[in-house]
Amino acid sequence: MMWRLIGAFVNVTVLSRGLQWLLRRWINGPYRRAVLVLALVTVIDFIGVWNLYGDPAAGAYIMLFYYIPLLLMWFLKDIMDAAKQKRSTEGS
Repeated sequence: MMWRLIGAFVNVTVLSRGLQWLLRRWINGPYRRAVLVLALVTVIDFIGVWNLYGDPAAGAYIMLFYYIPLLLMWFLKDIMDAAKQKRSTEGS
């Protein structure tokens, strides 16, 4: 179980940070980018987990308990960064 958590953390971290960096060039709105990254990483991970376990029910179970909390953690971090960026540009 611990290795699943570590694997999920590494997977979600690499995908979400990589997509966040990659999409920064094309999507200027940090809120839109955060939502898009959340959606894309969720779909990519669900397809990967579904293919790994061969069953959509098992994929949904693994996603719910291992991946979704980590995805929400990075999503909240992106939203907080977007709010901080908005406050700093409003003050200028």
